[in-house]
Amino acid sequence: MRLYKDKSAIQAVGFQLEKPAATLVAKALQVYCFEPLDTEALNELPYEEDLGPGYCFATTGRGSWYWIAASDHRVDDSPVIFLDYDSGRSHGETVADSLDEFLNFPRLPMK
Repeated sequence: MRLYKDKSAIQAVGFQLEKPAATLVAKALQVYCFEPLDTEALNELPYEEDLGPGYCFATTGRGSWYWIAASDHRVDDSPVIFLDYDSGRSHGETVADSLDEFLNFPRLPMK
């Protein structure tokens, strides 16, 4: 997965991604940290029955996650879905059409 090849990205803590305002719900996406892609993390992270198999690859640190689809075979990039377990207002919103798009949003310090 491209995300885990970029060591500076996966080791970064506490930043926000700036995205085009016209295409997404919020103007900035807060990211506290990226989650490891290992069996332990997969077993402990939230599971969304309605979305099917997937993986919460990043968290806001406040009860919300960024999710992508996962499968046993290689597929094209999945949309990034915001799972808001804190307030529920944005739960299930698509924040990027692909992980690649999400990772290419400009990165800014957390406000």
